[in-house]
Amino acid sequence: FVERLAINQLEQVARLPGVVMPDLHPSDHYPIGAAIESEECIYPVLIGGDVGCGMALFQTTLSSSTRPKRICDKLQGIEGRWKDGSVSEWLAKNGISGSSSTPFDESLGTIGGGNHFAEIQQVERVEDPESFSALGLHEDKLVLLVHSGSRGLGKHIAHSQPVQLRENTAEFDAYMQQHNYACNWARTNRDLIAHRIMACLSSDPDASASKVLDIWHNNVTNKEIDSRSVWLHRKGAAPSDQGAVVIPGSRGSFSYLVMPVGDQRENSFSLAHGAGRSLTRGVALSRMKNKASTVNAAAAALQETRLGGRVICEDVNLLFEEAPEAYKDVDVVVGELVGCGIIKVVAVYRPVVTYK
Repeated sequence: FVERLAINQLEQVARLPGVVMPDLHPSDHYPIGAAIESEECIYPVLIGGDVGCGMALFQTTLSSSTRPKRICDKLQGIEGRWKDGSVSEWLAKNGISGSSSTPFDESLGTIGGGNHFAEIQQVERVEDPESFSALGLHEDKLVLLVHSGSRGLGKHIAHSQPVQLRENTAEFDAYMQQHNYACNWARTNRDLIAHRIMACLSSDPDASASKVLDIWHNNVTNKEIDSRSVWLHRKGAAPSDQGAVVIPGSRGSFSYLVMPVGDQRENSFSLAHGAGRSLTRGVALSRMKNKASTVNAAAAALQETRLGGRVICEDVNLLFEEAPEAYKDVDVVVGELVGCGIIKVVAVYRPVVTYK
């Protein structure tokens, strides 16, 4: 199922000058879940305000038998600014110069709102043992999946941009410099989120989690396609030319670790980055509250999922907006990608604790 409004928005994008045209749903102006190629120009509006948003998967040393309640108890109250270290030193350690610091650096290490999350997961089943092992994954250990971006920095960069930027102009070069900075900042943000969470769960956070993959799904990159130099915009679309990808559902459904197969040309070297919304945030909020006998009772019910997972979220409205019912069926999304012959499933993960 793809909403008519999303199709309309995609058609509008296809009519933009220079544009040569899975999980698709509408946003304010441009569709989410799209990969768009353009020649000799880029469109910052197609990337959106959360430049560099993406997902990172970490293999932890935590046993898969660890009880969800124990994890929840240890993770309570970590929302807010990181106070246990130096943000500038963390950025510098990750190759981001302290001289380029911004007013937004204080939010480094925070997840943010919307559909962003950090989730502890356990293996439900392994479908491709060889690929699973090659990625350094272990069936008896938990993984941590972090979905976050560049926070206020990306919004600041996007705010003053024109719709179109032409190659070989000062404005183009200035935007790409900011874009690349935000992408690196967002990746570093995911690393710090993982560090903060593992610091709550282990006495040696850096040794207890190793990164398996980290991809951006909101960015633009130059790529040679069919002997042409194109700018590939991804807005809520995972790259399929960089190895394994995680396609999560909602907090109440499984996540899929997949490997791209085939030449990937037909799908512009991109995959769905998640299940995609079936209800807007406003509709989900209204519908969930109207169904509830009391708001508090409904919020409490949403802190446990049908798969036995726990949810930590201090924002009641966000609990409703991000309810599993607000999302499409990730099993169907992944099934379509498998049916198209562009991915194979490596493993399926069950949510244990979701932090929002």
